[in-house]
Amino acid sequence: MSLKSTQTTIGSWAVSIAKALDSYQLDGKALAGKFHIDLEKAAAPDYRVDVNDMGRFYQAAREKSGDSAFALRVAEKTSPATFHALGFAALASDNLGQMIKHVQRYAAVLSEGAGITLEKRAEQYWLTLQVPQERAPGSHLAVEAVMAAMFYFVTHYLHLKEISLSAVHLKTARPKDENNFQQFFNCTVVFASDCDAFVFKAEGLNKKLPMANEDVAEASIEVVEKYLAQLSNSPLMIDLQKQILAILPDDPTQEEVAKKMYMSVRTLQRRLLQQDIDYRQVVDQVKFSLAKTFLEGGHKPMDQIAHLVGFSDQSSFTRAFKRWSQMTPGQFRKSR
Repeated sequence: MSLKSTQTTIGSWAVSIAKALDSYQLDGKALAGKFHIDLEKAAAPDYRVDVNDMGRFYQAAREKSGDSAFALRVAEKTSPATFHALGFAALASDNLGQMIKHVQRYAAVLSEGAGITLEKRAEQYWLTLQVPQERAPGSHLAVEAVMAAMFYFVTHYLHLKEISLSAVHLKTARPKDENNFQQFFNCTVVFASDCDAFVFKAEGLNKKLPMANEDVAEASIEVVEKYLAQLSNSPLMIDLQKQILAILPDDPTQEEVAKKMYMSVRTLQRRLLQQDIDYRQVVDQVKFSLAKTFLEGGHKPMDQIAHLVGFSDQSSFTRAFKRWSQMTPGQFRKSR
């Protein structure tokens, strides 16, 4: 058994989705809770959300709003702080080309596994966003909001009002109010495309940005790099999760895990401290991910799941699961 997903995205993105939903007089916080997202903590840089939970939250919010242009409302609820240090690095970039390179290189801050490519075709550049195919459908749908947010960032915060896009390509189906998208991007928007991409001419890439500041950009990138080192895709974290999973349903003590990782307990503790990793939190994350996998399968009885996840009885499992997700295992299963 392997973890279904250890990839995460920034929690602050959920804040923008919730704010957009609130603008329709709907309860964004309540809907976020259904997808295990704590909006009270979501704005903090170290708060991450499973990419599939975030995708499902976006899809549910879009459906609840009844607005096929919901992505544009989400974009308007973002700011440089939404993207943490990467947002400020982008803001202080020397030119648009440098900003794109920063976002390309550090895209994992926004969402692990996502990719951004820039290629020249004839006399135009294509900036394409890619999301792993195995992610939940909502994750792919949310790309339209990510692209709208990127455009909003450039035009609203970098004040590049004259940015000239030749076209925007979106994989999402053509909406009823496609004119809203055309007006927002001020160009042709191609729906049901085979890619999600901006198409533009090269002349704007080297234009000096109004808030360019090399010192601020470098300081922000330093913060970004430290942050990335702490994400769950670090080799130490991956190995730690794998060994905890291998020991379950038995108790994955630090002594047993250290032994399987061929190091002493003291060495393991020192390396965890260096990366600011809390061992007990990692154990909880692994148990929670494993529990969700079993519950989404929908077949195993609760007492068996409790045992497989490492709990001596079902009531202990229920209390822990409610602490992790603000709902009982039964409520989680019904919500899938």
